[in-house]
Amino acid sequence: KFLAKIMEAWKGGWKQSKWLQYSGWRKDEFFIGIGEQKGKSHTIAGASGHLSQRMFKSLKDRLSWYATRIDVQVTIYCPDDLKLSDVRDRCKTKNTTLIESQFNDTLYLGSRESEVFTRLYEKPIIDKYLRLEFELKGGRARTAWDALCKGETVEDVFLYYLRKSKLPDDIAQMFESYDKDATTEIMRDIQLHDNVKVLKWIESLDESMEKHMANHQIGESVKTIVRAWAKFADKLDNLS
Repeated sequence: KFLAKIMEAWKGGWKQSKWLQYSGWRKDEFFIGIGEQKGKSHTIAGASGHLSQRMFKSLKDRLSWYATRIDVQVTIYCPDDLKLSDVRDRCKTKNTTLIESQFNDTLYLGSRESEVFTRLYEKPIIDKYLRLEFELKGGRARTAWDALCKGETVEDVFLYYLRKSKLPDDIAQMFESYDKDATTEIMRDIQLHDNVKVLKWIESLDESMEKHMANHQIGESVKTIVRAWAKFADKLDNLS
């Protein structure tokens, strides 16, 4: 019933979709589906960006829904001389894990099982970016959900956990005073990079494209990707 009401109020553009074990429908940044978890049937609604902010109160008031997990993150330009090994050594907690790789490093603070889990990691794409992410679960996710439904912003939630984090003060300050315009540009670069990778994959099909398109499931996936790329290209044209 809830999905029918949403689809009626928000006409057009709905597509069948899957996320993990959930099957349902997707439009833009919104997904709703039904799946089984621990032997019980669950309905999940996922939204991101500004859309999620607008939906919080309606979902809570009309359906008594709440979030079981909320991720909040900010991505900034990474200073050339920053090393996550140095950041780890200066953290205000010893409960850290540093994963180093050839292309990017990731620093974890806290336990993955805890209600607040912190990730700080490099994203080398067009430039080298640095992303800080707080993963909220259980009671922390519920508290954040209530705050968001009362009008607090996602940025407010991010800053709250930033100020309580065990990161070195200078790293916390970098994210507290981040340039919103620069962050918007970074996210556009990341989206462009992801779409370029998809386009290269499509081009790599070359002579085998016809064969792949003959397979209904693969063909539908390719068509969906191409349409998404075309839509994104139109957005870039509007920005130029």
